[in-house]
Amino acid sequence: MNLFLKPTTLICCSLVLLLMQSCTKENTTQISSRQILVGALIPISGAGSSPGAAGFEGLQLAMNEIQTHLQQYNPSWRFDVQVEDTETDTLVALSKYNKLKANGIKIIIGPYSSAVLKSLKPHADRDGILLISPASVASSITLEGDNVFRLLPNVTSQGEAMTALLIDDQIEVIIPLVRNDIWGSELLEATTQQFSAAGFTADLAVFYDPATVDFSGIVEELSIKLENQLTQTEASKIGIYMLSYGEGYEFVKAAKELPLFTEVKWYGSSAFAEDQRIITDYATAVFASEHQLWCPSFGLDPEAAPIWKPLMQQMEANLNRKPEIFAFTSYDATWLSAKTYLEVQHQAGFEILKENFVLQANQYFGATGWTSLNAAGDRNLAAYDFWGLETDGNSAKWKNKAIYNNITKKLTRLD
Repeated sequence: MNLFLKPTTLICCSLVLLLMQSCTKENTTQISSRQILVGALIPISGAGSSPGAAGFEGLQLAMNEIQTHLQQYNPSWRFDVQVEDTETDTLVALSKYNKLKANGIKIIIGPYSSAVLKSLKPHADRDGILLISPASVASSITLEGDNVFRLLPNVTSQGEAMTALLIDDQIEVIIPLVRNDIWGSELLEATTQQFSAAGFTADLAVFYDPATVDFSGIVEELSIKLENQLTQTEASKIGIYMLSYGEGYEFVKAAKELPLFTEVKWYGSSAFAEDQRIITDYATAVFASEHQLWCPSFGLDPEAAPIWKPLMQQMEANLNRKPEIFAFTSYDATWLSAKTYLEVQHQAGFEILKENFVLQANQYFGATGWTSLNAAGDRNLAAYDFWGLETDGNSAKWKNKAIYNNITKKLTRLD
């Protein structure tokens, strides 16, 4: 089934349709089936569609494995996932959330963006529904005791990783270009605080509306800031810091036409890492490669390679490209949802369900390694891969260029 041909279609992915036999006192047989219904809010369309496609693929692969597991060990259970497209839009996401709520769903995988997650959090806290986000990182969203859990660390750790790279590159001034939403604002704050604390300068940011379709004016504003900085600072010490979703491609495409931008290095963020549009535009990919557009993304744990490597092969074959990290966090979120229900009594109360999810997350080792959570419900441990573009004269691809470990505080270049 190709979900992306009909993004508004309701899709229920049924895993197991088996019956359980139980004996009564009279040794007669009764047939019963325990159904688990989980929801998923995925950005199948809109600015987040590239990670959304990867996330959906990870969810599907997890469901296939859960099907096999249930057939062998728990044939009385039926596990279904109702997938809805958020279109990377808060209003659409609320409508789809209400659809899932109406079906009695208590665990939802997603949403992916921090802006959408923030808009749904009050509803989930009120309604007694768990939101398990595979991609959100804005630090202000989750609080201890709420109903939001995330399988990525918050923006503070990404800001730390980016600061380490900027310092290692001997960058002294950054000019931020920032998506004006909670994710962009908080990631900017996390990075600039740490960069400034190290003794360096963050210029005032150029913010843009997520609904922007004409990028020329924003690029012009950015060029004016760069021109002013070049009168005070050497070009080799200036970096453009772009915090964008997939629309970052439009900025880089426009910037490559202005000679001023060829003088400095570029840096990206997690939401643009491994973006697929830019690799289909060879000229823009060359510009990005030549000016070091490196983007940090939560990295895969080498110790979990026996799990994620075969998944990676299947996903690459199905997507015809390399999946973003969100494919693997979505895979783990699906497994955690299933394990949570399988470990509690059928029809267990919400608080028991919630407590068991935390218990499962703190002892689960999946495609992304250990998924233990901090007090706020965010992932505890972090390592970041820095993805950069590489060209060979005919095609472009993303390649892992460096690794930063938040535990050891060490940046390791791979080239």
